[in-house]
Amino acid sequence: MKEGTIKIQHLLSEPLVLTSRGSAIRRQVDYLLLKYKIQPTIALESSDIFTVVELAKKMAITFVPKSVRVLPSSSDYNLCLLPEELISLDYFISHATNRTLSSVEEELIDLFLKSLSQSDQKITNYFTGSDHKR
Repeated sequence: MKEGTIKIQHLLSEPLVLTSRGSAIRRQVDYLLLKYKIQPTIALESSDIFTVVELAKKMAITFVPKSVRVLPSSSDYNLCLLPEELISLDYFISHATNRTLSSVEEELIDLFLKSLSQSDQKITNYFTGSDHKR
């Protein structure tokens, strides 16, 4: 399928086959469900990503990392690539509580927060179609 043709909200609202809670990909899917305020319909959970892939081919939707090779099939199922900006990562900056940040350190934090905000807007635009020509 062509990138950007299906809204993420639609995919997340379909029955899902997911990896078990705590896995890296599941944390990212849970983040998306929370972000888009979607109560998922989880058809099945498995701790084995390959089981998840094979079951999703037959009965539901799943999300897998690029590192899991899935061969395209023109008639059995669709593969949709999601933009990398969609992946959720946790970042933090720490410093001693008794230390005041320098102006350079504060600028770094401001730049980082601005970058996060721009990235979040790109994700929103991608799935709402506001950055695609119609």
